[in-house]
Amino acid sequence: MIHHCERGRATLAAVQMTPDGGAIYQSWQICGCVLAGLHETLGAPRHEAVATAEQVDATGHAVMAAGGGIHLERPE
Repeated sequence: MIHHCERGRATLAAVQMTPDGGAIYQSWQICGCVLAGLHETLGAPRHEAVATAEQVDATGHAVMAAGGGIHLERPE
């Protein structure tokens, strides 16, 4: 993880849709100071969600309880 200032951690995530309808999910831990440059380069996000830590945990627990091939993990 690149982390070199007081702006905290951020997660950069990408989803690649495959020709067969599947998806490849990837994410990287980066320093929060990189986000301003990414916003400037990429423009406004297509999708954005804001959640509290409790909401993130509840969503993760719901996904895990439903089963399937998706596994979300929140580093401590």
